[in-house]
Amino acid sequence: LIEKLLRRVCYQIEKSGKTTGKPQNHRSATYSLWRDEEDFQIDWSQSAEVIVRHIHASSYPYVGAKSFLGEEEIRIFDAKVSKENPTIVNRTPGKIWKLINGVPVVICGKGLVELTKVSGNNGRSVLPITKLKQRLK
Repeated sequence: LIEKLLRRVCYQIEKSGKTTGKPQNHRSATYSLWRDEEDFQIDWSQSAEVIVRHIHASSYPYVGAKSFLGEEEIRIFDAKVSKENPTIVNRTPGKIWKLINGVPVVICGKGLVELTKVSGNNGRSVLPITKLKQRLK
């Protein structure tokens, strides 16, 4: 989507030396309030799709979606919905179900999420994760 938009804008600039805009309809405008730390916290009981959207919306220029791995606060900047859909009994959202090359696959309220870019408080990646029996809160 962004690539298409960028190509269109570059083409307009190349063709006419300027871009064209469209005035905003103020009656259908929406507003977003400021964000604080609570807004970045991940609710693992949500569906995998909702969690991945939350992670993407909380990434740059924001501070990243927040969770805790044990006692350590972590920031999650990228993730994807897992294609796997096993039947899991004792399904507890936030538990790491398995590791794929050090990438944790986390149980959600519905579905699974693969966390592909995760940093600790020091800003360094916490991947690869090597310990399986852990829970994100």
